[in-house]
Amino acid sequence: MPSAGFDGGANMLTWENAAVVLLVAGAATYLLRRVWQLLSIRGSQSGCGSGCDSCSANTGSVTPRELVALETLASSADKIKPHN
Repeated sequence: MPSAGFDGGANMLTWENAAVVLLVAGAATYLLRRVWQLLSIRGSQSGCGSGCDSCSANTGSVTPRELVALETLASSADKIKPHN
């Protein structure tokens, strides 16, 4: 005979259930925050890389790197003599 007030554990909040609830709530909060940031940045175009020219990261002194073909690198590697 079960004791009074015991319903078989269907409505019991154990520490495992509490941990799962906290983890799910934390994950949902994180995802909602990331979506909110993504939508707010996309809408206002503020942030790094938006082209606003107002931050110190955009100094204008960046020069693009020259691309080198793999064939050029391979022929240069063939010309290098090993040290004996």
